[in-house]
Amino acid sequence: MNYILMCGIILIFFLVLRFVKQKHITGFGYKSKLSMQNLTTWNEGNRYVSNFIIVGSLISILLGLILNYSNASNLSIAVYINIAFMLIASLFTELHLRKLFNKDGSAK
Repeated sequence: MNYILMCGIILIFFLVLRFVKQKHITGFGYKSKLSMQNLTTWNEGNRYVSNFIIVGSLISILLGLILNYSNASNLSIAVYINIAFMLIASLFTELHLRKLFNKDGSAK
């Protein structure tokens, strides 16, 4: 159940990140060299990465519940899925930002 609680906290964190536009770049969000160029890239990066993590967290919670109620003693598969979603989200977010913005943060 600790795993499901952790995924729930991650879900809430990224729901807030998805729907709240920040007024300035803070420590709360997706940080990369390109996403921190300006406020536009910052908000777009946060919006895009949140979509992936929200879906990943929901899948991980569902898988955790299934494994928990099927008396599976090993929840490591659910942890690996959560980690995979975070890595995939980072990769696709960087590709998305590079498609929309130049290296200096200006729109293409």
